[in-house]
Amino acid sequence: MKRKKNVCVITSSRADYSHLYPLMTKLRESKKINLKTVVTGMHLLKEYGYTYKYLEKDKFKINLRIPSKQTSTEPSKILNAMTSQIKQNIKLINLNPDAVILLGDRYDIYPFSLICHFNRIPVIHLHGGETTRGAIDDQIRDSISLFSNLHFVAHRTFAEKLCRLGINKDNIYNYGTLGLETIKETKKIKKSDILTQVGFNNLSNYFLVCVHPETASAKSRSIINCVLNSLMEFKDHGIIFTGVNSDTESSIIKKSILRFVEKNKRCRYIESAGRELYVNLLRHASVLIGNSSSGIIEAPYLKTPSVNVGDRQDGRPLASSIISVNTVKAEITKAVKRILVDKPTINYGRVYYDTNKTSEKMIKKIEEFISN
Repeated sequence: MKRKKNVCVITSSRADYSHLYPLMTKLRESKKINLKTVVTGMHLLKEYGYTYKYLEKDKFKINLRIPSKQTSTEPSKILNAMTSQIKQNIKLINLNPDAVILLGDRYDIYPFSLICHFNRIPVIHLHGGETTRGAIDDQIRDSISLFSNLHFVAHRTFAEKLCRLGINKDNIYNYGTLGLETIKETKKIKKSDILTQVGFNNLSNYFLVCVHPETASAKSRSIINCVLNSLMEFKDHGIIFTGVNSDTESSIIKKSILRFVEKNKRCRYIESAGRELYVNLLRHASVLIGNSSSGIIEAPYLKTPSVNVGDRQDGRPLASSIISVNTVKAEITKAVKRILVDKPTINYGRVYYDTNKTSEKMIKKIEEFISN
């Protein structure tokens, strides 16, 4: 009888785990695969809510914890954290992985692609080939792709970009995005229950605001100030802010948000909502405002319009329900007002490949890949 192959999944945040969840479930159920789970990055940092607990709640065994040792969001501290992860590479090797799965473009995921490359461990990369010109993630994402052996992309244009990077098209598969499958599998919560859960007893509508740094520039203060000033124009809506990621200048955004929330009783700040709460917050929001990828990928699927602020997501295909604006208060305000008027007639055309079988197709290809 052939031994099960060890497939390691690296996850560094609540955001990437939300995408990985359906695939990890299939990996756990596979008769050919022994799932090994490695947590790192934001998952293990107190200030981001120790989000590794979501994996434990879903009954995934955590085989290895690799702390990033990130002490601040300054570039030098982030580089030190990445170096620390590389120094701990022997811990990953001790899991005897036959393949390692990496998702996306985070700097706390990148070191694992290097570790695998130098130790001849095959890498399976999800969400490669994408473009986000307002963030330094592009170079990190492309580098991970170049170190990878098997690629699952979320759009045909992303496959085309990987080919331009010199990656063999026979190793690239467009099976859609796991994020949409996650939404389908997430329990629906009524809007009235969501309002009660966040303490909006006297409000019937709210905005969801997700703002992260534009790491390719130094505009974080300008971005969050413009968003907050615009929100002051809408007194009849509650405002729910989600936690900021760990990129450079994230502390600037978070401090501004917390000051704003403290002064405005109709506001809430949720550091880490978790998959079920976040999906339903997005489902029932009047509009999503900010520069999160969930405004680009998940929001149109849930029929929630979004205002995409600034350049962070520049380069991604956009659905017609998304209004992109510059970092200007007047443009943000105008876009939100337009959405509130037009919402009943908005066309939510889907851009990202949607299938009920994304994880199923991926697991079959992974089983085939590791058996060769």
